[in-house]
Amino acid sequence: MSLLTAYPWKSKRPIIQRPYRTLPFEHELVDVPDFKVKSLERRYSRPYFSPKFDSWEMDLMEAVQGRLYYVMIININTRFLWCDDRTGKSANGVADALTNFLNQHRCTNIRGDAEAAFRSDIVIRLLTERGVSYFWNASPYTNRNRIIDRAMRTIRDGFGLDRDLIKDPASMKRMVKLYNHTPHAAYRNLFTPIEVQRDRELE
Repeated sequence: MSLLTAYPWKSKRPIIQRPYRTLPFEHELVDVPDFKVKSLERRYSRPYFSPKFDSWEMDLMEAVQGRLYYVMIININTRFLWCDDRTGKSANGVADALTNFLNQHRCTNIRGDAEAAFRSDIVIRLLTERGVSYFWNASPYTNRNRIIDRAMRTIRDGFGLDRDLIKDPASMKRMVKLYNHTPHAAYRNLFTPIEVQRDRELE
């Protein structure tokens, strides 16, 4: 069974709920399309890229409350996604996942939200020793994690109604692999994240 068969991929475009109204003289619902929403979406939706190569965003994705978390890290420019499963969200677990990540990929700077584990001494010391610049943004008024948040929503959508598969690290790794091999809207669906990750000229 192929990955595409196992995980039917949904559209990456957001689903816009259209309002319904009931006619006073009929007992049927009439679909009223909202063209303004669609036009604004096309006009203001812009891909986001970093001026620096090897820039990444990271976040924690909860699979089983209080027990299983995924450390999700995505390249801002290439949209290449990496994940590692951890029991809990302790600083030591995040530091171990970051060590595995830094041993596999180049990283000059990384950013994320203000998770306590990200701001811990052990994680900051690890990044400093590896020469990685970091930025943890706790402001509620900035769109601080737009790339990784969008990727995690896409991953959750990919599992569809069978959300129990999120609890299985092997299924999550297959889903991340499928994500990396699917043409991305940021590149007009011409290239996959893994292709751009491997080719600096494409990036």
